[in-house]
Amino acid sequence: MQKGGAEPVNILKKYRDRYSILHVKDMAPGPEKDFACPGSGIIDFPSVFSEAAGQGINHYFVERDNVVNGMECLKTSAEYLKNISFK
Repeated sequence: MQKGGAEPVNILKKYRDRYSILHVKDMAPGPEKDFACPGSGIIDFPSVFSEAAGQGINHYFVERDNVVNGMECLKTSAEYLKNISFK
């Protein structure tokens, strides 16, 4: 959503009850808006997950395209996502 110019929390609020699962990707800063491993980019995941939890969304899947070291991205993303707090 954010790569396309929208604010994820605002979209979740606007289309409340439309989502049951979220596709989690992060975005690197800069004009290219490249994808980043979750936790290393600019997406405000605590706010997104807080809104999602308030709507009863509790399923997420993480994807990272074209990463050089996929296992390292998986490890750092999992660690970040397990340790963020929201609500």
